[in-house]
Formats: sequence, structure tokens, C-alpha cells
Amino acid sequence: MLQTLCILVSQTINDQLIQFYSLTLLTENLVSEEIFVATVLASKDQFINMTTSSVQTSLNILRTFMQGNALLNRLGTNYRLIDVLLDQTKQFVFEQANVNMFPSPDKCQCSVSSYCKAITGIYSLLPTNSPGYSHIEYPYMQRFSSYEVRQLFNVSGIYVGCVILDAVLQSDLSCLYNSSCLSQLNNYLNDSLHPFNATPLNSVSYSSLPTVNDLIEKLMVDEWIFNSSYQSYFSQCNSSICTYTYTKQFDVLFMATTVISSIGGIVTILMLVTLPSVTFICRFIYRRRRLPIIQTEI
Repeated sequence: MLQTLCILVSQTINDQLIQFYSLTLLTENLVSEEIFVATVLASKDQFINMTTSSVQTSLNILRTFMQGNALLNRLGTNYRLIDVLLDQTKQFVFEQANVNMFPSPDKCQCSVSSYCKAITGIYSLLPTNSPGYSHIEYPYMQRFSSYEVRQLFNVSGIYVGCVILDAVLQSDLSCLYNSSCLSQLNNYLNDSLHPFNATPLNSVSYSSLPTVNDLIEKLMVDEWIFNSSYQSYFSQCNSSICTYTYTKQFDVLFMATTVISSIGGIVTILMLVTLPSVTFICRFIYRRRRLPIIQTEI
């Protein structure tokens, strides 16, 4: 399943790259390098968002389809068929998987939520009369009515879910980064039909291990590197005419304009101040002249 998810993400990225490479930057005039870089970065963000959305949409449709249609998992972790005797006839009945498979306060059921999960482990079958057996019941073990399952080893970070896809998406594969866990897993699986011999993965890239779903949301890419060349854009544009504006301060024209503007401002201020002052003085003199002269004889 993990390989299938990797192929899905890789194929989606390649499909989106084909569309991305077909894009053309059209500008009426030659744009500056700053605008060119900003346009490229915006296109990059749009490409990543569209690719992520495409992958998530595919997975969500698949998960919704499987849960909504109650597709039976061959491992029996979501539903199971049981045979019952009805009217002297053996018939198969479709029912919920054993809720003990997913221990939780809410007794998680796959018909309600696709996020039910239980830790993966290595188990052994014991007769029911053997001491020390546990009551953990793996759903498809119902056929072994005289046996119970005893847990030998927990595989940390790897879960069993309603379906394999849900289980893988919720797993962080921490056992594959732990040498002790991986060594125990190797020991248990060496006698299987498909021997498992692996070395621990390097986790220096992560402060805490992300789930597979977290990795898919990042398209399983640590860093995106987009190369853009303004020089190539400039050459491809092949402009026939280039114009530019050059502004220089404190030249003769600038100084003359500044002086004239200053003089004009001073004249305006003098006009605003002088006219009221002259008017006031004239009125004062006029009034002084009209005052009557009174002569007194002693």
C-alpha cells in the first residue's frame, strides 16, 4: 500500500508538471526582475497547491467510496460474514467487525468512522485451555473456535485499521526508525515465507515522526527547488525598443525651478500679508484726518 501511495503521488506530480511546463508568460511590456521573480513564485505555489489538492481528492473519494459502500476487507477488520442457521438453512449474514479489535472509550466502529485503528502486533494461537492467553480477538480468527490469540510483540507506529489504506495513512512507521524494534521484527519474520531483513531508516530530517498522511500532504517532498532565469526571459522577449526615465536632482534646471517656485511662494505670502496691512493703515490715517479740531479760548 505504501508503494502504491508513492506511485500515486509521483504520477500526480508528473501529470501536473506536464501542465506546468505548457504555461507561457505573456507580458505586453518587459517587466522588471522583481515582478518576474514574484510571478514565478506565485506560479510555484499554485502548482504545489493544485497537486496537493489532486492527491487528497483522489484519496478522499476512494476512502468515502469504501466506507459508504461497506466494502468487505479480506482481513475482516471492518466487516465480516458469519454463517447462521435460519429455517434449517445455513445463510451468511453481514455484520460489524468485533469492536474489541479497536479498543477505545467509544468502541470505534468502521461503519461510523474510518479512523478506527489498533496497534499492529505479532500474535500466537493458543488453545483456549492454555494458561496466559489474552482476550484480544482478531476478527478473521473466528474460524478457530478452540483457539485464542496471545500477543507477543507490538510493532510501534504501524496500525491495523478498517481497511489497509486507512491504517497506512495513520501510521508513522516509527518501528522502521528504531533499531531495537526492527531487530525484533526481523527475528519474528525470518521464518516466514517472505523473510524480512531491513536496516533502520534515518530520521534526522524530522524532530517528530510524521504520519504517512502528513507526508502525502507534503507530496513526500522535503524541498521544492524552482530555477528561474530573468536573463532567459529577457532574451526570449527580444524587445525592439527600450525606454527609460532618468531623474537627477540638483542640476541647473532643478535649481532654477526650485528658486522660481520659492519666489512665487514668497510673493504669494507677501500679497496675503501686505494687502490687509495697507488697507488697515489707510483706514487709520483717514480716520485721523476726519477728527474735529476743537479750539478753546482762555
